[in-house]
Amino acid sequence: MILFKTPSDFVLTLWEDADEAAAMIGLPASALLAQAANETGYGKHIPQAGTVFSYNLFGIKAGKSWTGPTVKNQTAEHGKAGWRQEAASFRVYASYAESFKGFVAFLKANARYKPALNRAEEGDVGGFFRALQVAGYATDPDYADKIIAIERRIKQIRS
Repeated sequence: MILFKTPSDFVLTLWEDADEAAAMIGLPASALLAQAANETGYGKHIPQAGTVFSYNLFGIKAGKSWTGPTVKNQTAEHGKAGWRQEAASFRVYASYAESFKGFVAFLKANARYKPALNRAEEGDVGGFFRALQVAGYATDPDYADKIIAIERRIKQIRS
């Protein structure tokens, strides 16, 4: 388990793993790092339970098809009545690299994300995140805009 002291530490530590996974779908590493930063607060809020650390950088829940280990954590979800806290089971990965690859595999395995993957193949980062939002990846109504803003900051960290 790696703990990140600063956003720069998060970005620089995970860059290689993000770059490898992002290349599988046609995006720059900064895009996947921005999404992971948004989901985890730059690595400060990664699901864990007791001594089980999930390495889950993308908030991927453990649905019916997931046969691996899980951790139960609180999560914030947005609905008609606004934000609420609820418990959910999240996937556990063996490493951050596995989390990045698992995210890509998750998108490819779910037909509802095909429009997002099409945008990624075109190199359209903003279109990718907007399509993820439309497909219901997250409940936050500002999800895409937040990630696009974070990606700009990550590009500055990396340069």
